[in-house]
Amino acid sequence: MALDLLRTDVTYALANNKRLSKATFDNALEEASERILVAISTSAEEAKAWWPWVTTPEATEMLGVTVGRIYQLIVSGVLRSMKEGRDIHVSRADVGPRLAVPPRTGRPRREPVEPCALVGVLSADIDLEQEYGDYLEKKYR
Repeated sequence: MALDLLRTDVTYALANNKRLSKATFDNALEEASERILVAISTSAEEAKAWWPWVTTPEATEMLGVTVGRIYQLIVSGVLRSMKEGRDIHVSRADVGPRLAVPPRTGRPRREPVEPCALVGVLSADIDLEQEYGDYLEKKYR
């Protein structure tokens, strides 16, 4: 439990460029208790890989999109986020799958009209001049 707490505290500080908490060794001990020393070995790179959140600028760099697009993805629920102070962090687990499938560029295409329906309308026995003659005369005079 102490190891997990220490690893989380150190990893958080390294991953987010924060200062580490000051070490305290002069705590008063309760009766029948003893001090133990817990140590971990890590680096900033390991900490960033282990930490489950990335900053918004890191997410934009990873995905190759703008900050505005990241905010759109957060609002739409595609990316989970948390706010810490004025910084917004995005879930690394949500960024990973988006890296695997590159987004398509441009406007989405419309669904094509079925040719059968179009042929049926054009081949119907309708005398357009008789049906729409008055309308066409007023419209195109």
